[in-house]
Amino acid sequence: MFTEYDDGTTQLLGILAIFAGGIITCILNGLVGMVIGSFKNNRKAGFWFGFFLSIIGWLIAALLPDNRDRNTPPSRNTVRPRHTVEPQSSDCPHCTMPIPDELILRGLRKCPHCSKTFNV
Repeated sequence: MFTEYDDGTTQLLGILAIFAGGIITCILNGLVGMVIGSFKNNRKAGFWFGFFLSIIGWLIAALLPDNRDRNTPPSRNTVRPRHTVEPQSSDCPHCTMPIPDELILRGLRKCPHCSKTFNV
């Protein structure tokens, strides 16, 4: 069934090597597609398009619709002010005591009643 080469190896080893190389190439293409798909929050589809379609799959993964939810809160790495007082508000966010408007307009950073800081 298999022909022998001069050194005693069979044609089967050559076929297995080609098959293994093809699988490794498909997996690498899938990983590239997964990275491209991760920009659209669609890693799984990006992997499979890259795995089966190679470079054409990468293009399809890049053109996938964006699945990121626009209403999600910012990540933990985003810097947010701890407590803010809007200019029209006149109550401290900590003690809820009234703050004089002239202090808010001057950019007060400390409550005169509880001495806690906040952003204006």
